[in-house]
Formats: sequence, C-alpha cells, structure tokens
Amino acid sequence: MSQSFHGNVMNVLSKEQIMRLNAPLFAAKSREILLEMAAVLPALADDPTDLRHIRQVYRAMSAFRGAGAMFGFDDVASLAQAVMNALELPRNGDAPVSPTLLSLSQEAVQQIDTMVEIAVRESTDQTNGNHGLESPTNGDLPIHFDRERMEHLILTLNTL
Repeated sequence: MSQSFHGNVMNVLSKEQIMRLNAPLFAAKSREILLEMAAVLPALADDPTDLRHIRQVYRAMSAFRGAGAMFGFDDVASLAQAVMNALELPRNGDAPVSPTLLSLSQEAVQQIDTMVEIAVRESTDQTNGNHGLESPTNGDLPIHFDRERMEHLILTLNTL
C-alpha cells in the first residue's frame, strides 16, 4: 500500500514541487551538517590521519547523500557520494587524507552549502509568488551555482 501511495504522490506532484515542499526540512538538516563540517574539516587538515575526523566527514556526507536523495536533491546526493567514495581508503585507515582530497572535500561542502541556499531561496520565492522569474539572491548578491564545476568536482573525486 505504501508503494502505491508513494506512486500516487509522485504522479500528482512534480519533482520540483516535491523539492520545494521539502526544501525547509532539507535545509534545516543540511545546516546542522554544514556547521559540523565547519569544525571538522579544519581539524582534519591539522591531522589528516585522524580516523575520528575522517569518519565524521564520511558520516556527514552519508547524511547529505541520504537527505538529498530522500528530499529530491539529486545533485547534493551525487556530490556527497563522490566524497564518500574518495574517503573509502582513509576511512578504513589505509591512507591519510591527502591535501588534494581535503581541498576537494572543502569545495564539495561549499557547493552543497550553495545548493542548499538556492533551494531555500527558490522555495521562499515560490511561496512569495516569484515563480522563478528572478535569480535567487542572498541579500543583494545573487547566489551563483556552477553546475560544470560541480560535475568536474564529482569526476575528480571519483578518480582519487
């Protein structure tokens, strides 16, 4: 029955509508994770062999992947999965986190932060009657998301 219900909901609402409805919940969970990453990544830079910090980053990316997939934010889920893939050897204690992996992980967190902010702005814009006619903004500044850079980041992470 739940499969049928899920199928019926998916037939009634578009993916964009589902994302817009879920954006506030997704953003709240994501912001918690982003705050954690703001503390963990610098600590990992100080000691790239610290398994506790490596596993914290891995769990955070797993949470991003799960929440992204559950709430319809596939780009977030894909980027988080790429970081998880790159962290496999360090997470198992088989290699330290390289400076390159650390830098790419930091960039991935920044990209995710941008995607979350855009999702929130678009959700707010839709609620307030702006139906995508204006760019999402952060105060007076437009929020910029570079899809090509994200795709390149995923490819690079998957080659580590």
